[in-house]
Amino acid sequence: MKRYACLLSGALLAACGSEDILVFEAVPSSGGSSGDLTTSAGGSTSSSSETMTTSSTDTSATTSTATTSTATGTTGAATEPCGDVYDCGYYFFCDKDACGTETGACEPRPVFCEPDPTPVCGCDGVTYWNDCLRRQVGVASSTPGECSNYARRCNNGSDCGVFPGYCARILPLGRECNPDLYPPPEGTCWAVPPVRPEGLTDSNIFLLCPNPSMDDPAHCVDTHWAITSQFPHIRISDQAAECPGGEVRP
Repeated sequence: MKRYACLLSGALLAACGSEDILVFEAVPSSGGSSGDLTTSAGGSTSSSSETMTTSSTDTSATTSTATTSTATGTTGAATEPCGDVYDCGYYFFCDKDACGTETGACEPRPVFCEPDPTPVCGCDGVTYWNDCLRRQVGVASSTPGECSNYARRCNNGSDCGVFPGYCARILPLGRECNPDLYPPPEGTCWAVPPVRPEGLTDSNIFLLCPNPSMDDPAHCVDTHWAITSQFPHIRISDQAAECPGGEVRP
């Protein structure tokens, strides 16, 4: 049996709203009393056989608000279930175990990423500078290493569909540069930081193929320069032997 009453504060009677409701749940006594409330002369309410529950603080409403804000991706904890990036908010993405997985969890997008290249292949066929950048862009999953058979092909960066996207023309190891490479061959899509990261350490060196139309001699550069230039480059294995003068241009 439940009874409801408005709370009296001194001599003032406040309007009875949902947040002011006092719930009294009757607990039968050993003597079979109905547990009616009694009010003393001082205005206090007492009952020896009833349990009083106050619902002035609606915790369920707070929980509901937190859940809603999480689902929209504005605040709150991550790991909400999702099917794609649109189920999460702007600052979150739908992270999945594998590209073919139907459902994942909303995870926050990284704000800062490490500078060094550790390429991964995203589900969109784009090779990402590292997995942190893949998560920052909002692609669901990746596999280690550069994209190969399923790499997205391109003629310029706008073909890649991501920002920052570049059409990298990285030729196989041992390929020789020759004037027939111009106009440039088709490339593959990479997503890399638009500005060369500070503190970059790169063990991969590439030889720029000379461009007869621009009188540009061959020289060696790092991964970031090779990709963002979108010029044909060849992978090399021996910097001292294959780079003109053994130097790498910044």
